[in-house]
Amino acid sequence: MSRPSATIFSSAVGLFALAAVVLGFSINPTPVTVADGQRLYMGKCMSCHQMDGAGIPGAFPPLTNSEWVSRSADQLVSIILHGVQGEIEVDGMVYGGMMPPWNTFLNDDEVAALSQYVRAEFADIDEEITPEDVARIREATAERTQPWTAEELVEAYWEVEGEAAEGETEAEGEDGAETEEKEGTEGGSE
Repeated sequence: MSRPSATIFSSAVGLFALAAVVLGFSINPTPVTVADGQRLYMGKCMSCHQMDGAGIPGAFPPLTNSEWVSRSADQLVSIILHGVQGEIEVDGMVYGGMMPPWNTFLNDDEVAALSQYVRAEFADIDEEITPEDVARIREATAERTQPWTAEELVEAYWEVEGEAAEGETEAEGEDGAETEEKEGTEGGSE
């Protein structure tokens, strides 16, 4: 009688292992190195974004010449974790559709390696992205249940970074023109 349950168990384990390989899950618990970013890209991203990052015009956006890649490492990590849906403009062309979220399929080491590879390869930015960076972003966006829209990404990453880069404070107001005028005056008064 124990023979059929052993067969069922081994069949279930075999199916799980096969599904893990087909879906790209890592059965090996060893950390992924940054050098694995290219392997992850080839397995997860290349079919849409192509080997050279040029995408497919009209269907899948390029990663080269893309502010969505070069603007912020945190933004790219957020995109990989949660995906993107709807219209998005890249290098002067508008794309529609959806990039799937990878947050349940890739661990922090893998997302860090993939993000670092994409920025180095397609934006010529050699910046370390650590698993700790990914964990921080994953935690900060944990309540997100839908892929990002372009508008949400701009609001979350572009405007905040622009204000920080300009040195705007709450006391200076929300109007960018007003901030520029105030930057030229001592103490920021009119």
